[in-house]
Amino acid sequence: MSSTNKTENLMLNNWTGSDKPQRIDFNYDNEVIDREITRHNQDTDVHVNEGERERWNTYMYSETFYGNGNEKRVIKTKCPFSARFGLIFADESPLSIVRFDGKNQHSYFGVFSPLVNSLGLYLEEDGVTLNVTHSSLPVIVNEYVNYNEIGLQYRIVMFR
Repeated sequence: MSSTNKTENLMLNNWTGSDKPQRIDFNYDNEVIDREITRHNQDTDVHVNEGERERWNTYMYSETFYGNGNEKRVIKTKCPFSARFGLIFADESPLSIVRFDGKNQHSYFGVFSPLVNSLGLYLEEDGVTLNVTHSSLPVIVNEYVNYNEIGLQYRIVMFR
């Protein structure tokens, strides 16, 4: 049996030179070590699984689509999380075009979130489905939204 010396944290036997170890002491120490390691490994406050790690490390998602010219379009993205904020813009296009001859403006850039959206955009409650508009008539005085113009490639960027 060990002397009265014990380790500070797990209270395992701390042998001295004059101690005579016995099997019961080793078994006790092994049970304590096994119990504490098991408890630690199962503690989800300090350990994360691969799925959680992947979700936490994926803070942004992006995909593209081609405009088909429809006035209203629902885009079910493949975003792996429910977005809190996002952007949409036409690739290789300016964010907005002002046409002085017709005294109007055409927007090709917008933001969306569950709470607030640019005109012509709506993010559904699932956080992955985006409703876009391509207006043939102004949505407000002399302003058109162009989030689905035929032939243009659009990029959607979503943030966790």
